[in-house]
Amino acid sequence: MSKILFIVLTLLIFSCEDISEQESNYTYQQYMEDGWEAFVYKEWGLGKLAFNIGLLQESENYSEAYSGLGWIYLFQANAMPGELNADYRTVLRDSSSMYFNLAYNQGMDNTASWSDVLAGMAFMYNYKSDSLLFEYYNNIYTDNSLWDQMIEYSNEAISISDDLLSLNANYNFYPYIPLDDEAEYNLCINKNNMRILRSQLFFNIEDYSNVLVELTQLTDEYVCPNGNPETIQDAIYCM
Repeated sequence: MSKILFIVLTLLIFSCEDISEQESNYTYQQYMEDGWEAFVYKEWGLGKLAFNIGLLQESENYSEAYSGLGWIYLFQANAMPGELNADYRTVLRDSSSMYFNLAYNQGMDNTASWSDVLAGMAFMYNYKSDSLLFEYYNNIYTDNSLWDQMIEYSNEAISISDDLLSLNANYNFYPYIPLDDEAEYNLCINKNNMRILRSQLFFNIEDYSNVLVELTQLTDEYVCPNGNPETIQDAIYCM
């Protein structure tokens, strides 16, 4: 929590002066570490502040800062359930999508941070795919444009996740956190979650053979309870 205190002090100082005019001995990477620490403590406002101030520091690539903002807005949206929060969740997810796109446009920084960018993009495309599929069903299958858009976003998510698993076959989203708190934060975003995500995407676009392929590649505690699925019914049970 020590760096959280630094962010709080930074917030108090910068609330009175123009951030763009500040000189700081803090480096871009140190702001990234503070942003991720705020993220795992669910200090959304402080995390946004750290990543945004990081964007004002000298760096050859800002994909990690944009990615950090993308993850914060995404998790903040997911932490606000209920119909009353529906509109605000949409705003937060739109912001998340914007920042992930900015991160992607920056290009690769390093394997770890770039993997998180690709994972974020895959989740956002999957969300858009699921939303369109839900809307298509609610329209009683009458608006084929919704189905076509769903297919497009599903394929984008599959393609991005292909890139992720090719780059980092053992992907595990594990942002910077204090060493003594490591066991406390398991965000459950890893290679197995990506395989499950991909199996659901293939199911949405009715590519059932690849649904089975993805589920046979699960490892550790994520394996299907009845072994590798042989039928789509087995796959549905596993998912």
